[in-house]
Amino acid sequence: MMAVIMDWLGTRYHFGGMSRSGIDCSAFTQMIFNTTAKILLPRTAATQYTVGTPITRFEEMEFGDLVFFNTRAAVYVSHVGVYLGDNLFAHASSKYGVTVSSLKSNYYSSRLIGVRRITEKDLSELRSSSSSKNLANN
Repeated sequence: MMAVIMDWLGTRYHFGGMSRSGIDCSAFTQMIFNTTAKILLPRTAATQYTVGTPITRFEEMEFGDLVFFNTRAAVYVSHVGVYLGDNLFAHASSKYGVTVSSLKSNYYSSRLIGVRRITEKDLSELRSSSSSKNLANN
């Protein structure tokens, strides 16, 4: 997973983007999990927030957990990234593109609203869902 994240660093941000020429936060996390685990997360940060097991104690976060933020007044869950460890997370920032930021920064620490872990149980459900969608699209 880390190698894929590193490969995308510096990719510019584009709202609704899903490619190397521009990607948004939820497409970035979706691509990371699809590339590394062959599972398809939902497309938006808000729907990704409904997947996985909630981690209620931030000190229990692990590499690969999804971190969610409220960065816009109109949308509660409006940003998502992948936790890397040591209070760092990778995400597609509207200002910096795909980058690594600190959860200890004033901006992100005050906007962190939740953490979700994709467990083995979640993986099997997401893989089944992904396979069903692939069959429906063929």
